[in-house]
Amino acid sequence: MNIKITVNPYNNEKAKMLGYATVNFEDKYVLENIKIKDGQHGRYVELPKYSVPKKDDNGKVLVDIYGKTEFERKDIFHPITADMNKEFTEAILTEYKNIVDNGRSNVYSGDKRSTDYTLSGDFNISRTTAGVHEKKNENDNLLGMATMSFGNSFMLDRIKVKESTSEKNAGKEIIELPKYRTTAKDENGKVLADEYEYKDAFHAITTEGYNEMYNAVIDSYHNALAVKQGKGQEQPAADISQDGIPFEDVLEDDYEQSSGRR
Repeated sequence: MNIKITVNPYNNEKAKMLGYATVNFEDKYVLENIKIKDGQHGRYVELPKYSVPKKDDNGKVLVDIYGKTEFERKDIFHPITADMNKEFTEAILTEYKNIVDNGRSNVYSGDKRSTDYTLSGDFNISRTTAGVHEKKNENDNLLGMATMSFGNSFMLDRIKVKESTSEKNAGKEIIELPKYRTTAKDENGKVLADEYEYKDAFHAITTEGYNEMYNAVIDSYHNALAVKQGKGQEQPAADISQDGIPFEDVLEDDYEQSSGRR
């Protein structure tokens, strides 16, 4: 697969931050907000994450000594195998090294620059698994959650299937991709104090790419809904976690043990 990596060095010693990276996959999809950090064992890559409540083996939410819910952080988008994790991480760190060694500014910059890299495997949508959400109230417009695999290379988690609340598309099924929080800026690029905005961490940059994602997710959701209503073929139990969120237990466990994340 062909990717383009853009790196913006950003020196923040307190946060151990070295820079940010954006990766373009096949000129079709983009992953943003990749952090490059300095750890105990050297430079490493931190992918965009989301928080979920910690649960014990029986699915019970864990709380701390003060009775507050404990959370854990998981990658929104990540390589499936150890080999792909190594390829992907090394490409980003190589691009960072090249930018720094070439004497580029060590301050975050918005100028667009990228370098082409080639990774093994392909980046076609190969599998989508959905779960059906149990509505909590009449204002709850979440319908389901989905995960998506790209080849045997990457996985995207936390895709939401929602019922549109806009007048134009009222009742229509829409998808919402996982987001990350960032500081808000005005039209001149000036940071607005104590204001934030949410952006898609992973998203399609072509109509074709978006339609492929949308159709794959909605088809998978309809299949899951048919199973729930007794009208379709049941999927293997391992595809759906206890909280109704699709989850690849085997692949996730393999990644946790082999990725070397800090």
